[in-house]
Amino acid sequence: MYAETLSADHELVGIARVRLGGALLPQGRYTEAEAESRAGYEILIKQKDPKVAWLLKARQDLVDEYVALKQPELAAKFRAELAAAQSVRSNL
Repeated sequence: MYAETLSADHELVGIARVRLGGALLPQGRYTEAEAESRAGYEILIKQKDPKVAWLLKARQDLVDEYVALKQPELAAKFRAELAAAQSVRSNL
């Protein structure tokens, strides 16, 4: 619905896609989940002031999806981003 009424790069579209990816993950639909989580992450990361909680969720979901898809290099990339973001957040 958001994609029909808002621009494709709107923050709410990004959040909706991260949420959809998160819903597909426990169903074992890893390829579909990865596509939605990644698309949502790409939208959120480009925002001027993205909601940190949603970026953290997207990164964690991407780690889980890439582990399930047996893509350890990509899982490691997002695991490192997640750790760095959590470190910054805990230092605030």
